[in-house]
Amino acid sequence: RQASNKIQLLYLGQLEEYKGIRFLLEALSSLATDEYALTVAGGGSLFKKLREQYQSQRVNFLGLVPHESIDGLFSHADLTVVPSLWWENSPTVIYESYAAAVPVLVSDAGGAKELVQPGQTGYIFKSGDLESLYSTLRQVAQERANLRELGLAGQRLVADFQPQHYVKKLMQLCQDSPR
Repeated sequence: RQASNKIQLLYLGQLEEYKGIRFLLEALSSLATDEYALTVAGGGSLFKKLREQYQSQRVNFLGLVPHESIDGLFSHADLTVVPSLWWENSPTVIYESYAAAVPVLVSDAGGAKELVQPGQTGYIFKSGDLESLYSTLRQVAQERANLRELGLAGQRLVADFQPQHYVKKLMQLCQDSPR
């Protein structure tokens, strides 16, 4: 990752209300500190309006990004943010972030919280709660030196979700079963 004075946040997904992107942008714009920068990658019904309202030195809107360019986004990120306001089962971006050794900051809406080990692979905040997000962002800033370790722990965790891991477990189960 490139050295930067700011903590590089990444939002990768649809720009829709239920995804919590407006909530995240409002929260970051009202922070007194300038220690965070956000890259927003994705399209959706809110793209134009949000870009017009929030594009700044701290917030960069990329629009839709080709899938083959996503690794490049993760290589510049310190933390991937999944601020969902509505229940989502298992956001793919969490797995992608972990695979790239980038920890995550997720809301507790839906299944995302089940994929995060707080303080080990990322952080969880209360969905739609500004104070909870602010508190968690302060914690991230205080623990900035540990973000790389959290990312590596996430990478180890996601390795368990690889198909070859399941095949190996299935083969072991077959070998261990009584005949």
